[in-house]
Amino acid sequence: MKNYYNKLRTLLYLIIWTIVCVLPLSGCIITISRSTRLASSEWNDRAAPRTGDRPRTRRPAETGSVDSVSAVVAAHAEEKTPGARVLAAAAAMVGEKKIVLGACWDFVNAVYKRAGFPGAKRVTIFKEPETGPFADPGVIRPGDWVMYRNLPYGEIGHSAVFVEWIDFDKRSALTVEYVGSNRKVPGQYREADLTKVWGVIRGKD
Repeated sequence: MKNYYNKLRTLLYLIIWTIVCVLPLSGCIITISRSTRLASSEWNDRAAPRTGDRPRTRRPAETGSVDSVSAVVAAHAEEKTPGARVLAAAAAMVGEKKIVLGACWDFVNAVYKRAGFPGAKRVTIFKEPETGPFADPGVIRPGDWVMYRNLPYGEIGHSAVFVEWIDFDKRSALTVEYVGSNRKVPGQYREADLTKVWGVIRGKD
């Protein structure tokens, strides 16, 4: 009987430890291990897909590190488009570990301003209520400001900079974003579910 109670007590300690120590870590903040998983997966071709397309895929650097994810962003930033300038600014802010206190929106707004696209130099590509209808994913381009329902986190509204599709069919994308809630952390690369995008903004020359 004593052994039975000892085992029961050990099990209870394990449950309490999981609740207190493990669950709080499962937030929006991106870890190196998450970025490594992203970097080691297949990435889509840079060209944004048209409706109905099955994008080709390519692999990033074989290092499987945050550096290889950065290389994907840097490759897009070499293009001669407004979106490329946005991605260059976003990559610089991630590299500098720039902290923009406020909401997720404030970080993306700061990225756009740094890229030379204040409010007057932005165009709305798509805008609907947060409840939908939602955007055709084929309209999204690298560097776009996407506003979407963050499905893994209670479908709250969220903003990010779109980089490219990881899996177009599953609406899985690489983004640059900030967790918000006034947290003192820099922007991060993150895999996001863009199934329910209700707003798309783009810089214009």
